[in-house]
Amino acid sequence: MNTITTLSVPDFTRLDDVGENLIPLLNALREQEPVVWNESVQAWMLLRYEDVLAGYEGKLPLSNRAIAPDRLEVLIPKEEQQQRIPNIVSHVPKWVVNSDPPDHSRIRNLMLRGFKPRNIEAIRPAVQKIVADMLAKMEQKTACDLVEEVREVTVRTIMHFIGIPEEEFDRAKFLSDEITDSFTRPYFTAQTLERTDAALEESRKIFVREIARRRAQPGDDFLSQMVALVDESGTVSEEELVAQLLLMLPAGHDSTTNTIVFGFVTLLRNPEIRERFLQSSETLSQNVAELMRYVAMSSVSNRIATQDFELHGKQIKRGDMVLLVIASANRDPRCYDNPEAFDPAANSKTSFVFGNGMHHCLGHLLAKMEIGELLPALMRRFPNAVIEDEELAYSSALSFRGLDRLRVRLHGRTE
Repeated sequence: MNTITTLSVPDFTRLDDVGENLIPLLNALREQEPVVWNESVQAWMLLRYEDVLAGYEGKLPLSNRAIAPDRLEVLIPKEEQQQRIPNIVSHVPKWVVNSDPPDHSRIRNLMLRGFKPRNIEAIRPAVQKIVADMLAKMEQKTACDLVEEVREVTVRTIMHFIGIPEEEFDRAKFLSDEITDSFTRPYFTAQTLERTDAALEESRKIFVREIARRRAQPGDDFLSQMVALVDESGTVSEEELVAQLLLMLPAGHDSTTNTIVFGFVTLLRNPEIRERFLQSSETLSQNVAELMRYVAMSSVSNRIATQDFELHGKQIKRGDMVLLVIASANRDPRCYDNPEAFDPAANSKTSFVFGNGMHHCLGHLLAKMEIGELLPALMRRFPNAVIEDEELAYSSALSFRGLDRLRVRLHGRTE
């Protein structure tokens, strides 16, 4: 394989060690080579904006399939997969993020009808109540782990949006964390896959039960709407709907939690950015999108090469994993005049924080609303909070960067 020898390629299996050095490393690599082989995860990295855009737009022979069948067979023989990991075999390939057209278009078009702006705005009062309850509990503490505090808000929000009963919260949160821990890892093991499949199976049972309830007593929540659309349209099966719900539960809170926590750190450390972020509610959505680019929560998006092809002199083979390195593309000076600056007006509209085109995140309005409700409220209530960790405790997650914890002393609370 072609490799970089003069600059360090980040070890994607140890992003907890790479930590805050990831962006400088990616910036340096991008300026030396647009396409780099990463030995740690056996994958090609596409680092420049134009190439990541080409990957999203289908101009490169890439599939959305997250796990190549031959790689899965290395861990669990094909003849054992249906028994050992039936949900990963049956449901994960049906996830809209892992699908290619025409299945992708068919599923996405139906799901979009549930993510319409009216549905997002309908739950805003509930989100405001969830945020207020969180802040009230935090006010009784002198310190906290902000990751845990924020995660409770984001899990409750996605559960409320889907329509999962409150009594399922604790178990659904645990299952969601199990699934997230696996699918954001840079690599899999057989044991990880089996544990994740067990969490998927228990989550599946929750959703099957709730779907039956919606058919018996439909409401006005997202799940009721999706069940009605599945029954009326005939274009998406119930099994495919269940697969999307299995994706939504972890995907609907993990990236949002990471963005809020990274955003809190950034706003504490940079008063000038905090002032710009908080100055106008009219530009809040744009400010949120730019903050997401700036903190580089979105790291990579996985693809699989569907045929041999050459890109910038590198020979990419059919079946190779290809990583669209969002965190690098979003800092490419070929696209941004000042990529290291927080500049909502100049940068937020072009970034890949929510993907691109037909791969644009279905839940982007929900994420923006949630971040816009929680992060400003958190900053205004605890403007002088102090981070107790000497070094940030980065997780090993690859797809979405995050922190395992953030210990915060809640100083400077305003009245």
